[in-house]
Amino acid sequence: MNVNSRISFNRSAKALLTSPASRRRRLTAVALAATLFGAGFILPTAVGTAAAVLPANEPPVTGTIVSFPARDFISASSWANYPFVDVEVLRDGQRVGIAHNLVPQVPSGLVEVNHPGAPCWDTVTPNIVGGDVIRVTALDAGGVPVFVDQTTTAKIVVTATIHETGPGRVEMSGTAVNANGTPMAVGQLEAGALSGSQARFTGGD
Repeated sequence: MNVNSRISFNRSAKALLTSPASRRRRLTAVALAATLFGAGFILPTAVGTAAAVLPANEPPVTGTIVSFPARDFISASSWANYPFVDVEVLRDGQRVGIAHNLVPQVPSGLVEVNHPGAPCWDTVTPNIVGGDVIRVTALDAGGVPVFVDQTTTAKIVVTATIHETGPGRVEMSGTAVNANGTPMAVGQLEAGALSGSQARFTGGD
């Protein structure tokens, strides 16, 4: 008798010694396990059940998340209660950039990416554009996500840079629309100017 024959014989012998009720219970258990794993169900592990997908709060509830598309720079505040955070850029549901395991400043909780003195993006710097979602995920000491805030980058385009219109008066022009295409309220807009030298706005370029 070859090996295969012996294996077949042993299985048949076990089947003969097993009651119909036991076989039904075994088949039911196998079918249940197949259904659970096929549906993506995650069974509890030795240290507890797997964490559910966390909801993302938008607008953010922890603090502010500011996106600077022209500089691919992100600034988020009030994350001091968490040892680490991840900052992601999502476009059409796909991640196009991430800065992983950032340590918030204490006591402000400030987290910045791609700014002087701040961490850089991992591997690739995303080209942030209007409509991109900026997601900040708080992690516990073990790297497990515990809280998520996010904001959507406004679709603001400057069509004419700052120009002088009179003594002590400058203007800039552009468009600003909400995610649904409607005009953004003027009260939501803020503009600023940065000087490239220590002599700020003293008549130079």
